[in-house]
Amino acid sequence: MPAGDYDYIRSGRVRRTNGTEANEADGINVDGSRNTRLVGRSYLEALYHNALAITDTANKDIAAPAGVDIAAISGRKTLMVFNTLNQPVIVSVLVKNSSGATANAGSKTIPATSFGVVTAADIPALADAWASITVRAQCSTAPTGGSLTINLQGVQA
Repeated sequence: MPAGDYDYIRSGRVRRTNGTEANEADGINVDGSRNTRLVGRSYLEALYHNALAITDTANKDIAAPAGVDIAAISGRKTLMVFNTLNQPVIVSVLVKNSSGATANAGSKTIPATSFGVVTAADIPALADAWASITVRAQCSTAPTGGSLTINLQGVQA
C-alpha cells in the first residue's frame, strides 16, 4: 500500500485516512479505482491443412495461411494433427534458413486414425522465432480413406 493512504490496520481491516474501511472489493488498484485490468497475451491458431484428403504419396506443402503472422507467436509453437487417414502420415516443418533456402527442420510420424501433437521436443525449431513456417504432410503408402487436419497453435508476443 502506498504510504500515507491508510491510517492503520485494526483486527485485519484496513482503514483509509478518510475513515472509511477498505476491503477486498474496494480499491482493487493502487489508485483506488475498481477497474479490473486484464493482462496477458492472445492465443493464436493457424489452420494449415483442413480435412485434406490424401490419396497419393506426394508432398503436401502448405505455407502459413494468409493473414496469420507466424512471427507474432512468441516462444514454442505446437502442431495439433488430426489424422483420420488409414495410413500413417509424416508431418514435417520447413523453414527458410539464413541464406533464404528452404530447409527441413524435422519431422514426426503420426499413426493412422489417431491424434498427434508435434512440439519443440519433437522438432526443436518449433521453439524458435520464424517469419514463416511451411508444414509438409506426406504418406509413404497412398491412403484410401480419411483426411488430415493440422493446426499450429501458440501465444502471441
